[in-house]
Amino acid sequence: TSADGTALAATLTLPDGAAPAGGWPAVIFMHGLGGNRSSTLAAAQQMGIGDRFAVLAYDARGHGQSGGLIGIDGPKEIADVKAVFAWLRDRPDVSDTRIGGWGVSYGGGAAWNSLAARVPWAALEISMSWVDLRDALLPQGLAKTGVIAGFLGSLDPKRVDPEVLAIRDAAYAGSLAPVLPFAAARTSLPALKGVKTPIFMMQGRRDFAFGMEHALNAYRALAGPKELWFGLSGHAPSSGIAADTPAMLAEGARWFDRYVG
Repeated sequence: TSADGTALAATLTLPDGAAPAGGWPAVIFMHGLGGNRSSTLAAAQQMGIGDRFAVLAYDARGHGQSGGLIGIDGPKEIADVKAVFAWLRDRPDVSDTRIGGWGVSYGGGAAWNSLAARVPWAALEISMSWVDLRDALLPQGLAKTGVIAGFLGSLDPKRVDPEVLAIRDAAYAGSLAPVLPFAAARTSLPALKGVKTPIFMMQGRRDFAFGMEHALNAYRALAGPKELWFGLSGHAPSSGIAADTPAMLAEGARWFDRYVG
């Protein structure tokens, strides 16, 4: 249950056997916009970390079996990340200090913004996401109407916060006054300078939504261990799963073993 009483649906898997002293290291998985935890459970399975990590995948608010309305990784979604993190951390069979996060696209935005909000991740892995929402969707003040329509058009409008639809309409009309604070509240880049959390970034070489510059700018700002994978997966015109996805996830497993396990 999140801070505002919203129920969040989740699946938790634990390795076989008794938990080690201090509890299992753990990873929280966050899915993309319009998705649900089934996709991230599949990614965790492909990474092959379930034999040594507790794995928690949850449906973001407004998605799957969770309650609430979609706010595009705003304050309520970040409160959700904090609630999920705290719930997992407080389990006696999970480590208090060795919890990592993995997020793709929308889930990556939640990961970046929760890091900016000082969620104490042991390490993060973030795939094809953004660190500056204004730059991503309104470069030079011009709305990427096709990208925005594609994202929001895939959602049940009854599950979207009316504020999001109002911001969409303002962006389409070229009225930036309400759009700028909305985007700023969902932008992590200014808070990343000097951050020492180990972060593995996976960004698509060809992605019309979130280009390579998002990962590059984050890489330049971060001060801790960091790795950058420019791969074949991404939003259109690329595909979410590509030929190098297995190798990328294998590298992600090694990253968690090094910095969380």
